[in-house]
Amino acid sequence: MNVWMEVLCLGVLHFLCVFLKYALHGFRRARRALDHRKNMDEDRIAILEQMIKDADYATTESDRKFEEVRGHTHTHTLHFQNQTGL
Repeated sequence: MNVWMEVLCLGVLHFLCVFLKYALHGFRRARRALDHRKNMDEDRIAILEQMIKDADYATTESDRKFEEVRGHTHTHTLHFQNQTGL
């Protein structure tokens, strides 16, 4: 093999090593970005799940209070009807 072929082979090998180094660096950066995004998504999911629990509790309480008020209103209506003879 002549000298020029050796130089060419070494140049190609050096280029491939540099290319692989930068490609690996890019893959690592992409992996870190995906991990960060995953963590942010998990945090957002936890917040949304808590909001659903809070809304469910508020709905239950609202329904309970509505039924309580409706019951009192119905009782007062019956009492009024009995007093007025309606």
